[in-house]
Amino acid sequence: SYLAELDMLLWSFPHDRKLRHLHELLETKDLPDYLTANLAELNLATSETVDSVQAQIVHYLPEQSCMVRYIICIVEKYGNDKTRQRELIVYGKNYYDQSGAETYAVMHKLAEQSAHCAKPLYYDPSIKTLWQAHVPGKSFTWVLLTTPDNLRLIASVAKCIADFHACTIKTSKQFGIAEIKQDLNDACDRAMSANRRLGAQVQESVKALIKKLEFLNLGEANVNSPLHQDLKMGNILVADEMVYLIDMDCVCMGDPLIDVGSFIANLYLNGLREGSDISEIDAIVTAFVTEYRTATSHAIDYAKLNWYIAAALIHEVLRRSLRQQCSDRLQHLDAYIAISNRYSALCKVSNADG
Repeated sequence: SYLAELDMLLWSFPHDRKLRHLHELLETKDLPDYLTANLAELNLATSETVDSVQAQIVHYLPEQSCMVRYIICIVEKYGNDKTRQRELIVYGKNYYDQSGAETYAVMHKLAEQSAHCAKPLYYDPSIKTLWQAHVPGKSFTWVLLTTPDNLRLIASVAKCIADFHACTIKTSKQFGIAEIKQDLNDACDRAMSANRRLGAQVQESVKALIKKLEFLNLGEANVNSPLHQDLKMGNILVADEMVYLIDMDCVCMGDPLIDVGSFIANLYLNGLREGSDISEIDAIVTAFVTEYRTATSHAIDYAKLNWYIAAALIHEVLRRSLRQQCSDRLQHLDAYIAISNRYSALCKVSNADG
């Protein structure tokens, strides 16, 4: 449809001009044969068949990607025409390009080394779709950190992240200081466009952060490990004693402390959104860093970590808040800046693992 008043063209889902195969993934009548032929991991017995498939949209990013959850009903015939059923859940992520191929290769390598990572099943280049196994558990939310068992949980999360950072993968994608500086500059531009007072505050914070780079040598990371690069609470699942990482599209190589700083910034974001005091969030952050230090084999340079936390609060938390225009995030803009400045002030002396 075309709206002349707005000079706007509207596409009705699932018709997407770049996700050209999306409609095929939602035509469930054709999926039993497709899944049987392509997903050996279904482990069908000779007496079993895929009877039906239900599709549920998990996340849709127009012209970029769409994640679909499939509930597969498998029927087994036995005895005198008797049947029994079981359900299986898999996920299909459709991409606008072939980037799913590299994500599949990275996920496959990670799954070989860590039980904390989602397992890929198959990549189909003909429909640009990555198939993944179901990961049990519920989303890791701030509410879970307000329970009496919160320290045990934060220890499990820290071990999961450290285990991920210890993996070995092959990818040409890198993320480091050059990219962070670019994102910080973008945060300045967005803040200035939103509000000149806010823009001035952000520019001052960013200027201080950039100046500290002169003596921190962040461009020379001692460790080059896998980075999740989207390490937010929503990409962590908790199932009893096990913690899992999902959404591996952004995995690249770099200093693991970038991930740690990003995750800590996300803790502040979620804690503030849920109404927790800064002191409560600080206690959770301290516990996480302590547990991560125990779980990782790498020394932690706290001056560098503080810089990454300060930077992430600006180029991730504040910048995304302005971009998304989410009201429960926007009301804490001053707090993000204040916490960032506090961590920035701690970058005075580079002190490795102590």
